[in-house]
Amino acid sequence: MPQNWKTTVRRALTSRAVLPCLITICLNFVAFYGARAVYRLEDAAGILRFHDLSIPAIDGYFEANVRFFRWFIIIYIFYFIFWFAGYWINAGVEKSVSHPFFAATSIGMITCAVIFILFPTAMEQVVIREEEIETVFDRLALLIYRSDEPNNLFPSIHCFTSYMIARYSAKSGRLPKGYKLFCIFACVAIFASTLFVRQHLFADLIGAAVLGELSILAERLTHAGRLFDKLDQFIRKENPA
Repeated sequence: MPQNWKTTVRRALTSRAVLPCLITICLNFVAFYGARAVYRLEDAAGILRFHDLSIPAIDGYFEANVRFFRWFIIIYIFYFIFWFAGYWINAGVEKSVSHPFFAATSIGMITCAVIFILFPTAMEQVVIREEEIETVFDRLALLIYRSDEPNNLFPSIHCFTSYMIARYSAKSGRLPKGYKLFCIFACVAIFASTLFVRQHLFADLIGAAVLGELSILAERLTHAGRLFDKLDQFIRKENPA
């Protein structure tokens, strides 16, 4: 194992790496489930209105013509491993990359929450009946559809977090080239999976990438990464070991 990779892993295992991960993951859950809590209140008040960002086509909508690929559900589920592992590994790289990563991702998550609440989006989900299940992929897709309502779509959090992990992993001088290429490949595959398992629309994917770049720009302009510098200093002061 290269020395830089060992250093990254060792740092990712320290308490200094845990808190930035927890903060960003909590913001993720707050953005996603907080918006759904607002939806329930709006629905009870009779004012909830979802927007459909499907692309019009001659024979209906572009997304309706996208073929449903069963096996892409494996990549869609793999995202959750990539998400947690990507956060953890990026917590262990040099602070000049790690702290801007967590700051920019946090900015993006807060922005997602605002968009979800002010501009709620939804789509028509694929219907899979019990009698139509032929493979384990169908079974997994059915479980996903039952547990995840087709809203909170724009921008896609699946795609946004994958994009940020890939972008900032590429910036690190400690991570091996093979891992960086893997992150890029995984990011592209996850983008495709959200479309091919019919959990997102094309606009959601574009919105995620644009939000990623805007979040990176916002971090550079505001130097928000310094907040995580101060957090790191506080942790080291409280726990020198």
